[in-house]
Amino acid sequence: MKPEDELLQLGKLLDRQAKAFNTLSPKTNKVSESWNKAVASFEGGRGPSTAKFQTLTKRFDTAMAGYQKIEDTVDDQRAELRAITDRLRGMRFGIFSGKLKAAQKDLLLLADEHHQGARKLLEALGRLRREVGNELSDAESKI
Repeated sequence: MKPEDELLQLGKLLDRQAKAFNTLSPKTNKVSESWNKAVASFEGGRGPSTAKFQTLTKRFDTAMAGYQKIEDTVDDQRAELRAITDRLRGMRFGIFSGKLKAAQKDLLLLADEHHQGARKLLEALGRLRREVGNELSDAESKI
């Protein structure tokens, strides 16, 4: 495969990665929204009860599973990004390939941005998981 064709192919893969990554934020928001509704339901009405806490515990498990699924997806995408980055770094061009080298550099910068975004999302998911766990502990202390 010609180097320019390979760069084009790797660029398309990075674009696909970006589109897939952009779908994860709404999914995270949906899981968080569901958990927030569960907490509101637990505290609403006649107040906290043992039965409501059992329901909240089930919703906690569902929220944790949702966050874990998103984390797994991010981990998979990071592995694919590493493979793309490794391939980009492994490419060598001739003396008169300034445009190809510039394209390679641009793609490497884009891949680095994706890596940073994935890292930030994983950190945010970790914070969300801790917050949800703390909220469950607070709810348990209310019954």
